[in-house]
Amino acid sequence: MLRRLVIVCGLCGLWACDVDRLPKVHEPDPKGTTRIALRNCTVQLPPVVDRDGKAEANIGKYVDESDLCKAVTALKKWIDSVPIEPLQPGDWARVQSIDVWRMPLLGFRSIEGNQYQLDLYADIPERPRLVGVTMSKPTGEMKFFEVHR
Repeated sequence: MLRRLVIVCGLCGLWACDVDRLPKVHEPDPKGTTRIALRNCTVQLPPVVDRDGKAEANIGKYVDESDLCKAVTALKKWIDSVPIEPLQPGDWARVQSIDVWRMPLLGFRSIEGNQYQLDLYADIPERPRLVGVTMSKPTGEMKFFEVHR
């Protein structure tokens, strides 16, 4: 009788484990993405959505690398610490891709100007929402968001 009790307790312990935790995303990178290394940044970008094969050149040309570093570092910290459903601590390691958007601010129509808004969207598999950050180039202000797919 004691052996059956020990086995049943052991099985109950298996069922009580956290089944909502999902595995980390590993190679290969998703199709249509590219890896971009950020120099002097403690947080590296997950694969970046690359629609036209020019993401690395465009980021180097139109987005200040230090701004991108600040935004991705803040986004990682927010994803790993924010207490909202359905995010879980450690979800940054599961980010499949990052979509980077640069928009000129109202009144500054030149794409090459330094007055822009930087938007990062993180795609985490098995999560119903995209999460991201918007950073204003002139002020450095950051706003975090979540949007349904």
